[in-house]
Amino acid sequence: MKCKIGDTITFKSWEKMLEEYGLNNFGSIKCNKSFTDEMEKVLNKNRKHKIIEVVEECNHYRVNNFFNYLVSDDMIEHIDRECFILNFDESI
Repeated sequence: MKCKIGDTITFKSWEKMLEEYGLNNFGSIKCNKSFTDEMEKVLNKNRKHKIIEVVEECNHYRVNNFFNYLVSDDMIEHIDRECFILNFDESI
């Protein structure tokens, strides 16, 4: 799994996922965890979301504003990680 709690992800566009994976019989994108038309409505409002839960045994994530949906790595276009810079006082 690529993400950690606190990462901000950018979803691939519906068009890009459609081109890469195609549709299943229900009209959802055939990702590891199907990307539905309901998810697309939320996606159209904001493509950036923060990872709030990682469920490794099921190979999926939950993200803010998308909590009722399962998110898989193949839906993610970009990951922004929060980085912390530590400054050490060498005089100690």
